[in-house]
Amino acid sequence: MTTTSETVRESDTTERAMESTGSRTSRRAAFAVVTATLLLCEIALTRLFSGTIGYYFAFMSISVAMLGLGVGSLWVTLRGKLAISPDVRAARASLGLAVSGVLAAVVYLRFYPAMGLPGLPGQLAYVSLFGALFFPFLFGGIVVSTVFEANRREFGTLYAIDLAGAAVGCVFAVILLDHVPAPAAILLVAAIGGAAAPLFFLADGHKRAAAISCAVALACALSPVALRGTSLMAVRVIRNEKLPELVADEWNDFSRVIVKKGPFYTWGLSETWPATMEPQYDLLIEGVAGTQIQDFHDRDFKRLDFFRYDIGSLPHLIRPTGSVLCLGAGGGLDLLTARYFDKQPVVGVEVNPLVGRLVNEDFGTYSGRPYHLPGVTVHFENARTFVKRDSARYDIVTVTWVDSGAATGAGAFALTENYLYTVEAFKDYMARLNDDGVLTFMRSRFSPEFDAIKGIGIAVEAMRQSGIQDPGSSILVSSVRSPHFGWRELTQVMLKRKPFSAQEIATVDEARQRLKFTALYTPGRDDGDGPITDLIRNPNRQQVYASFKFDMEPTTDDRPFYFFLRELEGRPATKDVLTLRKSMITIFALIGLFLAAPLVVVLRRGVRSRAGILAPSLYFGLLGLGFMLVEMKLLQQSGLVVGNPTLSLAAVLSSLLLSTGVGALLSERIKARPALRRNVGLLFAALLVTLAIALVGAEAVASWLTGFPIALRTAGLVLAIAPLGLLLGCPLPLGMATLGDDEQSRGMVAWSWGINGLFGVAGSGVAIHLAIHYGLRMAFLAGMLCYVAAAAIFVLFLSRSRSAQAG
Repeated sequence: MTTTSETVRESDTTERAMESTGSRTSRRAAFAVVTATLLLCEIALTRLFSGTIGYYFAFMSISVAMLGLGVGSLWVTLRGKLAISPDVRAARASLGLAVSGVLAAVVYLRFYPAMGLPGLPGQLAYVSLFGALFFPFLFGGIVVSTVFEANRREFGTLYAIDLAGAAVGCVFAVILLDHVPAPAAILLVAAIGGAAAPLFFLADGHKRAAAISCAVALACALSPVALRGTSLMAVRVIRNEKLPELVADEWNDFSRVIVKKGPFYTWGLSETWPATMEPQYDLLIEGVAGTQIQDFHDRDFKRLDFFRYDIGSLPHLIRPTGSVLCLGAGGGLDLLTARYFDKQPVVGVEVNPLVGRLVNEDFGTYSGRPYHLPGVTVHFENARTFVKRDSARYDIVTVTWVDSGAATGAGAFALTENYLYTVEAFKDYMARLNDDGVLTFMRSRFSPEFDAIKGIGIAVEAMRQSGIQDPGSSILVSSVRSPHFGWRELTQVMLKRKPFSAQEIATVDEARQRLKFTALYTPGRDDGDGPITDLIRNPNRQQVYASFKFDMEPTTDDRPFYFFLRELEGRPATKDVLTLRKSMITIFALIGLFLAAPLVVVLRRGVRSRAGILAPSLYFGLLGLGFMLVEMKLLQQSGLVVGNPTLSLAAVLSSLLLSTGVGALLSERIKARPALRRNVGLLFAALLVTLAIALVGAEAVASWLTGFPIALRTAGLVLAIAPLGLLLGCPLPLGMATLGDDEQSRGMVAWSWGINGLFGVAGSGVAIHLAIHYGLRMAFLAGMLCYVAAAAIFVLFLSRSRSAQAG
């Protein structure tokens, strides 16, 4: 028979168990909120940088984020065990994340134009503003590391929650940034982090502190409302240029698009055009990639007679009838040109739905809705994805100076335009031509100097690889310095799979003479531009590439960085590559600086795992570096498969994070079994085999998936990535399990997590540097080697220390 005292004791035990379960649930929920916030903040920063100071700073969002997370972990190691509970410490850090996030965003929005100042003032602005943005991630790192250190026995489960939270954050970021401008979004994201504080306080039973922290989080959430309509939210400087009065200013998840009143201009209008035209609207993506919105309100084609004087008319003169594919529909000028010359059907492709909305809805009355003209169909997706899956053939394919100027949510130079100017891209474009069709593209001749001529080199290489034995007979190059475009010289290239006929050349010659276009290359002649002629005709490709004073090696899908020239012997790199190099040097210097003090403290305290401190440090550093090197290729190729930058980011990153989280849970079972060394050896073997398969077969799988509808190719991409992600999720929790639970090893979890984060920072820069110079496959291979080295360290050192501990 149960006594009353026994009943009370059982009730107390049950209550404590329920209390413990409730605290654990609250803690885990708070932890997920913080990890979701951190990825949200990283993606929002990418968007903010791209829309204010330029997309080539997008990689800094990754670097600042991972540096802050790593240093936050090292700070936990440095401070050691505190009198306050881990939940209270995490709660306070969550509030720090929210408050510092709002303040850092306000400071950045107020002072970022100073980054354009010359000399020391500009450099100080860079350091100060990136330093301010570092603090939210520092507090986030403290939260994550505190939770991991205090709950080390649950590391695999918590790591899975970490990754699942990040995956949710990734998906939510896409939704948020598609509806909220980046300046306001970054403030809202910080407030979300503050929502974790009440949950952490409740996990420790501090109800009053939870209520106060709710009020603080709410105040942060209201900051975008309080600042609405102020100059901070207006963001009137882009890339050091002050914007004039804007007619429209819109953001979506992968671009900022502005519209302003401007003069009439076209890319290549002849100086012989006699009329004075009314002003147009200028549409700019990220303040740099421009297109025009032409007045066509009455749909009267007579107001478009200037098209006959434009260099873009040349392909229509030699192909007076037929179909047209316009890659990069933009403001609709190419569509209007095709319809003006009575082409039908006309198919357009535009990567940015926001551009389509502004041109055809917001300015639809003015523009005449060019996307909806009779005989015109427009698809919203990446141009490369469209041409790879399209089966139609066209008489003319146009690629008229197509750049997005934007960073996708993936950041780190993963740009939407990269795959438009590769050898494989031009082969795909040519595959869409009818037997006698014309592919035409336009680039700037001297600004920058390499632009047009590098494009010609890529086209010639594509022709050679397509079996055209004599490219010199199948290409025509013309240029124009237009007074309607500030006398900037534009180069127009036309090429075919068959040789140009004498009649076609005569037609082009007549137009060149009449409209004062320059003949840069004509089949069978030597009176054009010398370097271009040599580039087209010389069969010794390496010799002709070496003759230029900049990197002229054709870009490929493996090395798709058309606008980022490598530094070769006697040939300088472009500014963006030099910026990347300086940033990498800075990052490595900061890593060394931030590691120094915690390392001294760790050594003085005698903190170490049973395998010492060197082996775990190398192991977790290699995992951080390897993961970023592998991730780069996955992110780059995903945009080509899915065709939508938003969806590809959400699909790839969330799939990778979720499957990695499942791998973390799987590691819990692996570490609980005997023969850990053998089991982990088999796991690393499976991981390396999977990585090798991905390295060899990724292009074939990507090409196969591209042929399916968007839902199927997205699902296929997720399923293809999931097995790799699952295996990538195991090594880190398994390594954490070897660190030990005794007093001597206290602090090793935070230290190891910090090392992993800091080397992840380095990995983002190393990955893009290797990809630009040697290709994505080489970066991926370097990531594989990191995992090989990590496997050796685990088997030789970490697993032995675990065995000794078990003994």
